[in-house]
Amino acid sequence: SSDDTPTEDFELPAPAYRDAVLLIEQLSLDGKDSVSLLKIQNIIHGYERLIEHETGRYSQLVGKVRKLENEKKELQVLLEEMREMKSMLDHQKVEWESSVNSLKFTLKQEEEKRMSAEMLYEKNREQLKKKEDQYCKEVEEKQQLELTLRSLEMELRTLKNHLKQVEEERNEKQRQLSQEKSARVLQEGILNSHLWRQKEMEEETKKTVAKSSEREKDLLHKNQILQDEIAVLRLELDQIRVRHQEEETKCLEENEALKEKNEELKRELKLNEEALTQTVFQYNGQLNVLKTESVMLTSKIEHTKENKDRLEIELESCRSRLNSAVQELERSQTSKNDIERASQRERDEWLRLQDKLNHDLSNLRETNSGLSQQLSKAESKANSLENELHLITHTLREKNLLLESSQRDLSQAQCQAKELEHARQAEKDQMSKCMVKQESMQERLAQLQSENHLLRQQLEDMQNKGIIKEKVVSDVQDRFSDIFSKLRSDSEKHVQMMEERNKELITKCNNLREQVFKYENEKVEREGTLRQLQQELADALKKQSMSEASLEVTTRYRSELEEDKLQLKKVKKVVELKRSVEIRLDQEMKRNGELQKEYELSHQSTNRDLREQLSSIKILKLQLEEDVSNLKHHVQTNMMDHCQIEQYKREIEERARQEIRQKLEEVNLFLQTQASSQETLEQIRATNNASLRNQLEHRIRDLESELDRIKNTQQDSIFQKESSQTEVERYKELYSEEIKIRKSLASKLDRANERLAEVNGKLIHERHRSKSLIANSFVNGSLSATPVLDTTQFGSLGSNLALNRSLGLGGGFMNPTGNALSSKNRVEAYLAKMQQELEKNITKELDQATTELEAGSVRVSPVGSTNGSTKNLNVEQDPVSKATQQYLDVLKKNYMI
Repeated sequence: SSDDTPTEDFELPAPAYRDAVLLIEQLSLDGKDSVSLLKIQNIIHGYERLIEHETGRYSQLVGKVRKLENEKKELQVLLEEMREMKSMLDHQKVEWESSVNSLKFTLKQEEEKRMSAEMLYEKNREQLKKKEDQYCKEVEEKQQLELTLRSLEMELRTLKNHLKQVEEERNEKQRQLSQEKSARVLQEGILNSHLWRQKEMEEETKKTVAKSSEREKDLLHKNQILQDEIAVLRLELDQIRVRHQEEETKCLEENEALKEKNEELKRELKLNEEALTQTVFQYNGQLNVLKTESVMLTSKIEHTKENKDRLEIELESCRSRLNSAVQELERSQTSKNDIERASQRERDEWLRLQDKLNHDLSNLRETNSGLSQQLSKAESKANSLENELHLITHTLREKNLLLESSQRDLSQAQCQAKELEHARQAEKDQMSKCMVKQESMQERLAQLQSENHLLRQQLEDMQNKGIIKEKVVSDVQDRFSDIFSKLRSDSEKHVQMMEERNKELITKCNNLREQVFKYENEKVEREGTLRQLQQELADALKKQSMSEASLEVTTRYRSELEEDKLQLKKVKKVVELKRSVEIRLDQEMKRNGELQKEYELSHQSTNRDLREQLSSIKILKLQLEEDVSNLKHHVQTNMMDHCQIEQYKREIEERARQEIRQKLEEVNLFLQTQASSQETLEQIRATNNASLRNQLEHRIRDLESELDRIKNTQQDSIFQKESSQTEVERYKELYSEEIKIRKSLASKLDRANERLAEVNGKLIHERHRSKSLIANSFVNGSLSATPVLDTTQFGSLGSNLALNRSLGLGGGFMNPTGNALSSKNRVEAYLAKMQQELEKNITKELDQATTELEAGSVRVSPVGSTNGSTKNLNVEQDPVSKATQQYLDVLKKNYMI
């Protein structure tokens, strides 16, 4: 043992001294020489001093060895602490990996949100496309409306031309009637009978006007109701247009922002895909190299194990010695600097001992050099394996992300199927609404038919009154029949289109179900591939654990070899190894600090990026939630079974979440074969998205075409109603004006007839009076000279009232005597006075009648105009004015007025 060796060496000088004393005594017996004795004693004392010096030096060396053993123990403690630190670092690494996994989970959630945002963006883009198409169709409808307005204006012009022709025909007929009445007015009895007939006709017209006014009131009430409905519809259309414009502006802004974001994301995805492909190829090559190196390492590890078994036997003896030196090494840390100074002094003494140990150390150095080279290679390989493990974990994470993206694609496909079902239900709601609109249109058609029947009755009543109104009624009937036929054909077309749409929707639903079954089958296949990947991952993990175990064995072996080397090289090499270990520890601590700083910086940068992405995603989420709220507000009018759909959606989401959780718990690493599966998935995704987009675009186009047709039919019906209403109002106004004109003419005719009757009575009274005066004058005069009065001439004078200037009463009537001449002069003077009074009265009454008739003629005709000249009265005046004019002409002819 180590404790026995110093005591044995220390007891050696005592028996040597005794032997020397015995020799001196023997020599003294032979020859007692003091000089020789002194020399011998001096030699002995010198040997004793050398022995004491050697024993002291030996004790010092033993102390140094103990100190070195204590330092070795301290170094072992430091190594254990380093191992504990390594375990702590591994634990922190595991914790960081868990935090990274949690961050990955949050990233996955955020990516899911981003995918949902992209889905909403696609929906918004599709809605914008729909709205743009609707806007284009509205523009086309406006153009069609302008064309219809132009056609209506042309029709109005044609109607105006027809009215002018009708008015010209009316004027011609009035002229003919005036000519006929001019012949009738000459006879007073015929004129009175005509007036009585006219009064009866006016009473009949009043009755018919009363009936027609009641019907007109009903029609006006209906027209007001229809106008109110049209005003409400116009207000709704204006509101829809305003909303449409606002939504277009919002959607355009959102589209621009989302397009920019999509472009950035596409660029990032392209870069990531390129990096993934490069890393996958690199990792494949590295894994092949690692497999070959692992085979080589296993063979080398077996050799090292054999060497280790040999060295363990030797190390057990060394460990027993080192256990005693551990306690002294703890004390030697304070005296480390002193020992280093003393070691420099004692190097010369160690050179002697090194010559003996060089032979042994050369062999050990050769073995140690080979082992150190192997250890350096193993360390380099271990570092390369650790780097490869980091790379493999990174690739596995990326492959996890790819798997999650594939799962998201499946969820997106399911969401698209749900959206298609929603669209189908919305289309069903639109079908029901269209059916309700069709029923309302049928009711309106029934109302229009009833109104048409009423108008036909009115037209039949009006046909008895004139030829002009028959033409108008025929035009109105033709228009109503055209409107009715158009509405009926439009309703039939609409029903056929809705039936075809239902068939198309049924076929689309069947196709979607088939796609869902295909996706489920693909899901099962992917689960099988995931299981295979998990098995391969387990095998890789086992290999990794084996390699880690081999690395630990090599590290232990290396540490043990280093300890043996330190023991063999003794104090100097122990100190050098200690310094190298400290330097390495410092370097490793620095590396760990740098790695921690880099990891913290990368972690902070990733957290910042994630926070920025979260903030941007939250902003997008808020915007999309606002858009969704607006869209929900629009969609709520078309949703019927929304609760059932939400329940079904929740169930599917819960199932999907459970499946995702199970897969996330099962899958933690990726495999190399996922790149090819990703390409196939992307191709399938692209094909599915293209097919779904095409189907949705076709559906959107069909729906928009149907909406345009419905809008066109509604607008045509509205414009036709408006045109019919305007025409009816116009005819009503014309009819009311004609009634007013007839009433005014009737009243004026009554006045004129009354005045004519008064004038006729006055004329008759004046005739009788003039006859009586003439008779009295002839009786009271010198008529006794004449035996007989010429009664024939007198009768002719009384009957015709021949108020000529000569008053030819017969030649024989005036010739008898001179008294007769005086009486003749008196009669002529009296007749001149009477004639003047008659002329004054007749001129006054005729002036009043002409002024009133002229004022009436201005108000009578709604088409023509009255001229003040008396030359055109026979051409342009009414029959009454013509009759009065003819009567004045007769008076002028007969009475020379």
